[in-house]
Amino acid sequence: MSSPSFLTRSLRTGSLLALVGALALGNACSSSSSSPADDDAGRSAGSSSSGGKSSTSGAGSGSSGACVDLTVLNYLAWCSVSIAGDKASAAKSQTVCVAEGTVDLVATPASAQFEIGPAPWHDTAGDTGSGDPGTMSGSGTSETDKTTVDVTGSSKCVWVCCPFTNGTGCPTTDQCAGS
Repeated sequence: MSSPSFLTRSLRTGSLLALVGALALGNACSSSSSSPADDDAGRSAGSSSSGGKSSTSGAGSGSSGACVDLTVLNYLAWCSVSIAGDKASAAKSQTVCVAEGTVDLVATPASAQFEIGPAPWHDTAGDTGSGDPGTMSGSGTSETDKTTVDVTGSSKCVWVCCPFTNGTGCPTTDQCAGS
């Protein structure tokens, strides 16, 4: 049996270095935390499927390079939520490491049982105390609602609720309180 060629050894070494680099980037923001609404859904967004925090480099429009943990609580998983252009998820909670600055958020109803509602977002840039209506487009399950959140410091929490199609079901209490 002959030993691996120079090209084969180089590819293996390059793959290993890429994996180590990706793990280092993914752990740049990782610390263990849990939110009250995140009892069984796990965290999702970005490219992590391990149940840990995801790292999305350059997700915010800020340029300071600081990592801020942005948690989006999705009340009872009634919406599908995209953070900073990442793939939408119906997880009850998503925590994503983003750059300081303005981050885009998009919600759609998780199924035909739900709708966007008049002010689905809370604790976002457009929330003046009774929810943020965002910018709605489409209808039915293809209806979307876009808003933004300004993230600074070490962490930020926002929450969203897509009520039943009769407009009921969403809480009035701040879901981020205490998290």
